[in-house]
Amino acid sequence: LEHGRIPPSLHFEQPNPAIDFDRLGLRVPTAPEPLPRRDRAVVGVNSFGFGGTNASALIAAAPAPVAEAAAAPAPAPLPPLLLSAHSAAALRTLAERWQARLATVPTPQLPALLRGAARHRDLLPHRLALRGTDTPALATALAEWRATAEGAPCSPRRPARIAFVFSGNGAQWPGMARDALAACPAFRAGVQAADAALTPLLGWSVTAALAEGVDAEALAATDRAQPLLFAVQHGIVAALAEQGIRLDLCLGHSVGEVAAAVAAGLLDLPAAARLLVVRSRQQHRMRGIGRMAALGASEAEALPVLAECGRATEDGAERGLEIAAVNAPRAVTVAGPAALLARLAELAEARHWSFVPLDLDYAFHSAAMDPVREDLLAGLEGLSATEPRLPLISTVTGEVLEAADCTAAYWWRNLREPVRFLPALRRAAEMGATLFLEIGSNPVLQSYLREGLREAAAEAAVLGSLSRRDAERAPLGDPFPDIADRAFLLGADPRSGPAFA
Repeated sequence: LEHGRIPPSLHFEQPNPAIDFDRLGLRVPTAPEPLPRRDRAVVGVNSFGFGGTNASALIAAAPAPVAEAAAAPAPAPLPPLLLSAHSAAALRTLAERWQARLATVPTPQLPALLRGAARHRDLLPHRLALRGTDTPALATALAEWRATAEGAPCSPRRPARIAFVFSGNGAQWPGMARDALAACPAFRAGVQAADAALTPLLGWSVTAALAEGVDAEALAATDRAQPLLFAVQHGIVAALAEQGIRLDLCLGHSVGEVAAAVAAGLLDLPAAARLLVVRSRQQHRMRGIGRMAALGASEAEALPVLAECGRATEDGAERGLEIAAVNAPRAVTVAGPAALLARLAELAEARHWSFVPLDLDYAFHSAAMDPVREDLLAGLEGLSATEPRLPLISTVTGEVLEAADCTAAYWWRNLREPVRFLPALRRAAEMGATLFLEIGSNPVLQSYLREGLREAAAEAAVLGSLSRRDAERAPLGDPFPDIADRAFLLGADPRSGPAFA
């Protein structure tokens, strides 16, 4: 029955002449035969015991499995309830009216009602965003909001001009983005698009690595970490666009500038993948030469102290300490020989400056990278850019990067020169950015953003995207609706998203 074959009768030679096989419709198989095809086969098995005990059993094939009906597609998530008003009191009144309205609205009518509420009203300064899986759940969320601190409305916000800020090395962590990859189709599609460009160059899949969960040892190698960070950032941009959150301008810290260039339209994915793979592999060659540390001082304060540390020979070359990044008014990153960083730690303590060694086995943005210059330029020969869709503020120059300047020589400077994050942030504020949304697998630039904006006296808000703390606290499912709602409270307009179409 299992194999659909009739076995031959063992040791059969001559039929018993007393049995009329033809009349009875019987025959003895002498060779394996296929079992006749029927809806359901039944065979008889006889046992005639030597002692006179006879037994016969009928055995039937198992019923054919009934194909399960295809599961009905999950209903599309409901749009959020977006409410806004000129004052906190008016927002509470509006919420009260909505709670009464929801008592009469069946769930099937809710999507159209929520879309209409969002599209046909102006977005005002005091805002509220709530979500629910159906009418009762949304009504409960509204009641809970009204019961807490008289509705606890957020500070009033004017319409936001959004700057996406792409983080660099340091945002990676084991298991990063795995939950988002499983829960958010738009994020997954963005990662897979980056993967399609990267895999032919890398020989391994960033999507598969993220889905399996990358360990700390792999993430310590920059030729592994940088492609993964890039793919996550590309996925975040895609997922936020699906929620209606789109950028007006952008900047990127160090390697984060590659993903920023794609978001701005300066580079397409194949060009960005080529750049990223060449860049990360060349940097990886210099692993183990020099280290880095975060120093709580301004650039002007730090430079003479770095000079005081002197020079040291490492890997056959004499080098000193250098400013690798200017992150905030009193926050720089320093790179150079490990022995000199130990000396700097002593001098910083004497001046009551914070000094935090970074868990990086590299000295990025320093003379330790000089040996890779020619190979990097050769690997990027012919790299070209297109006219951007929106401004990318360079963290090399602090100014808007033009397509004509986005060359191999520029990307060498991006790797070798200090990250001028603070000047780029000031420029973004001057250009009117009022919401700075960090794009990365974990927020690592938030304090730098707040300190820089405070020094610039800029009225702007700061927000993160994916977070290690949130992901490790509990499985979150799709994190992007919540990110979009928080952005809405800070002035973003998500109504261009598919949920409101």
